[in-house]
Amino acid sequence: MSKKRLGFARVEFIACKPEIDKLLAAGYTIIGAHEVLREKGKITMGYGRFTQLLRKGVKRSFPTPQKEKARDMESQPAQTKGSSIPTEERVLGVVEANSFKKKNSDEELI
Repeated sequence: MSKKRLGFARVEFIACKPEIDKLLAAGYTIIGAHEVLREKGKITMGYGRFTQLLRKGVKRSFPTPQKEKARDMESQPAQTKGSSIPTEERVLGVVEANSFKKKNSDEELI
């Protein structure tokens, strides 16, 4: 048996995930599901890696393009034309300019 490329077990697992879920829901044990898939030739990974992927779930090793684009949009302040709010206050989420200053009503209480 030849050794597969790194990460190929995860690819096999993702491809067989619906069938794995059906087998487990039908009452197969984890080792039974592994044996069935191995006999059908759908997976080549060992039982240890199979159980590891079942326990941890399958996570992407890199961000998806939509998530990466959303993260870029969050890190950059919104630029609106003719906005009177300074950039620092837009980044902090402050709506009113000079909102950190005391208002007249607060000064009257002192």
